[in-house]
Amino acid sequence: FRSGQAIIERARAGTPDWRTGVRNAIHALLEFLASEPCFTRLAFVDAPLAGPAMTRRTHEHAGAYARLLLDEAPQRRQPPPIAPEAIVNGLFELAFHHAASNKAAELPHVAPEAAYLALAPFVGVTEAAEVAA
Repeated sequence: FRSGQAIIERARAGTPDWRTGVRNAIHALLEFLASEPCFTRLAFVDAPLAGPAMTRRTHEHAGAYARLLLDEAPQRRQPPPIAPEAIVNGLFELAFHHAASNKAAELPHVAPEAAYLALAPFVGVTEAAEVAA
């Protein structure tokens, strides 16, 4: 978790706005996961199989990532309170799918779609598409 946290914080630092920071953070995180396919498989495929304690930790990490990525979201739109955690769980599922298929190296290719997924509930589909592209 700490590696991912540091990646997100560095990617968001110095960006001109929240939207760009989220996009950069998602891109950076997916690049990292692609560069470490064994870690990615362990984190997203193998670790959740270790039992209830690890499943609980994975859920806690999803909440922490949601706060890191999506805190300070613009208040123009009010998605449901579950939206940040649902978004991060969607990103986790994306990582799981690629890791389970031994395609972690392809994660950076889906970064625009992942950024769109994260941004759309907060800024709308048009703005999310512009920023994610």
